[in-house]
Amino acid sequence: MRRQYGKKATILALALSLCLATACGSGEQETTGTEAEAVTTKATTEAVTEAPATTEMDTAPATEEMTEEVTEEQRPVPNEPQLSLSGKHEDVTEVKETSYYEGDSFILYFEKGAKVHGDIAEVIGKVIKEEEEVYGLSYADAAYLRANPEYLWVLEEFGSDFNGLNNDSEKLNIMIMHYTDDGAIEWSDLNTILLFDEDFEAETNGMKTVYHEMAHLLRLRQSSNLGDILEEGIAIYAEDQLCRKNGIANWDLVQFYDIDGYQANYDASGIQQDPEKMFREINGAERSADQPAYAYGIRFLTFLHETYGADVVKKLTETASKYSFEYDNTDMIIKVLKEATSEDVFERFGKWLPEGWKAWCEGYKAYMKPFGFE
Repeated sequence: MRRQYGKKATILALALSLCLATACGSGEQETTGTEAEAVTTKATTEAVTEAPATTEMDTAPATEEMTEEVTEEQRPVPNEPQLSLSGKHEDVTEVKETSYYEGDSFILYFEKGAKVHGDIAEVIGKVIKEEEEVYGLSYADAAYLRANPEYLWVLEEFGSDFNGLNNDSEKLNIMIMHYTDDGAIEWSDLNTILLFDEDFEAETNGMKTVYHEMAHLLRLRQSSNLGDILEEGIAIYAEDQLCRKNGIANWDLVQFYDIDGYQANYDASGIQQDPEKMFREINGAERSADQPAYAYGIRFLTFLHETYGADVVKKLTETASKYSFEYDNTDMIIKVLKEATSEDVFERFGKWLPEGWKAWCEGYKAYMKPFGFE
């Protein structure tokens, strides 16, 4: 979750009620290279107790509207037109009126004025596949979302209601607006993200924001929010991996590079001295310009993958899905973390940091060298 969107009130009023009060980030250059954004979505139960065993009755949707199968013939027809996409990148359309495109697993909602490439649906489909490969999770697995029907809301944005579209939130909601440099910022929710048209342009963003926000969307559909450090670390790690895989420069991550005389935005020396203490202090704290949750998060997720394997986020998610807790319940988050990894996870992290993080920095330098990083 990267940047808080502050321009339109309809969906934002609801989204902000689910968000943390401050901003996260991952893409463009704001206070953080992985920008500030609204960390959204928290678990609905305030209890910190273990969730009851799942039964068929437990997993049944909570409302009649969710259980009824609505055929295409029965579904209300949206007032907004469908946008026709050519499938060709070179075909760029300026959207003339608020419209949408419905795919098999996602719906794209376009604001009037957005500039859209003809292959945007294919690009999103590729990102979905790549994100799932990074973490071994599936966007189709949305048991947590279905178990919390208060998060299933009809999208209302751009002054339109898209009547009948995705009322059960089975598909991903991806809103795309034209970037106007008016302070608006991308954000993520359990089943909705806001992106700008420029996020898909190589010369302005290079997809890193898309990778970041789509990683949030993948994780947050599946369990209680794991807090700032883990959720942002998960998104930045995916952003980093997919930019490298696809040969995309990610200058935002320079802010974490702290060897060869470079000074990072955040002094992470305290993390090595007492990793668990710093985790407790940073997680859920007020955001600051140096964004410590991001600095801790990228280090921690790199360590977790190297130490516990490529399926570590899947294990974290499966463990978290057994419980109900709030995003700022650090005790519960640490319980989930240790249960999914090991009791000495923080001790091992502290020992890994000096050489492990140096290796990350050297790898980042090598990957960015063709783009001019020295």
